Parts: sequence; C-alpha cells; structure tokens
Amino acid sequence: FDQQENIDAQEERPRVGSTGLSQFKKELGWRVPIGTRQFLQVEQIHNWKDANENIPVNELAVDFAWKWVPNEFGNAFDSQSETFQSYPDDVQKSATSWGVRMNTETSMRSRAYLHRVADKWELRLIQWSVGRGNPR
Repeated sequence: FDQQENIDAQEERPRVGSTGLSQFKKELGWRVPIGTRQFLQVEQIHNWKDANENIPVNELAVDFAWKWVPNEFGNAFDSQSETFQSYPDDVQKSATSWGVRMNTETSMRSRAYLHRVADKWELRLIQWSVGRGNPR
C-alpha cells in the first residue's frame, strides 16, 4: 500500500454526490504510470505567525522540492533521456508544446498542508502545482 498514491488518487478522483453513483462519470481508457516522485528537500515551513500566509493556528504549510523519476515506460517521455532525444525534432517539439513530457533534470516545487490532530501532525492536502505550472 502506497499512501502517496492513495492521496494522489483521492485528489484526482471525481467526487461522488449524496445522490449516489449516478453522478460518477467513467473515464474512457487507462491510466499508465510513467514515473514516481522523489522527495529532495524541505525548503520552508510556514505557520500562523507568517504574515505573508493565511495559515490557521493548528496547521503548517511545508514547501518542498521533488523530481520525477521515470519508470521503464516513462523513459520515453523524459526529455533528458536518450530515447526522447532519439525522436525526430518535430516529435520532440510537439511533445514539449503539448506538455507530453517530463524533465528529470528540473526539480519541482510543491506545498503540503499538515493539520494538528491531538499530539501528531496529519497530512491534509498536497498542492503539486505550486510555483512552476502544473508538474503532474
């Protein structure tokens, strides 16, 4: 069981209303993982004392850096890989302009919100697209 995959799935899954499953739309096709996120470092921690942020007293906002690590299938989408570099220039250009690629050389910035519950901190939400566009 991978807790992060569960969080990602909950974030991406359409919400089911109180009227039942009739509001749930089925997606056509499949989801194929092309890589994983590798944690790099915590960059900053914000709390309620930070005047530039609107953080409740019982929460923390943690800014962190991570990067993509492609799997075997995802290697074809990594703009730094030999496979991607072997594609014709027009294919590389199309992949770049349509966002169908990942760059393992660049670190991404995200923010995690932690909520205090009794004597421990629990993850409430991760905003993957903080800063440089949407890294999904």
